[in-house]
Amino acid sequence: MARAYLQQDLLLTTDGDLVISNTGDLAIASIDQTTKQNVLLNVFTALGDFGAYSDMGSRLESFVGEPNTRQNAGLMESEILRAITSPGLYSPADITIKTVPISKDSLLFFLTLLNDASILNQTITFHFDYTSGIDEV
Repeated sequence: MARAYLQQDLLLTTDGDLVISNTGDLAIASIDQTTKQNVLLNVFTALGDFGAYSDMGSRLESFVGEPNTRQNAGLMESEILRAITSPGLYSPADITIKTVPISKDSLLFFLTLLNDASILNQTITFHFDYTSGIDEV
């Protein structure tokens, strides 16, 4: 049985800016929005960028310039899993990652998180290009 992840945070735009609600207050993200924000922040941030949180971030940018191989895709899956589980955000047992090569230089990652607090399992998709790095789909 999956754990229940109940975290909520301030809602951010895709650029990381705070969102203002209709009432003029800072908007609060839903549980699913918070989960997506947490995952993307930890995967897209380079490891070591936040000095106070030494385990926050990933080493995905180190794969830029490398060949698109099954071995590298597997290493990136492991790095993604490490990035979102080492800070204690989510349990590895609740996460599956599917990688789909879409061209000679790029991959799509489908990260699914089981969450007893959500109605449905949540899938977060992002793209990695071996020439330019990671971005959101």
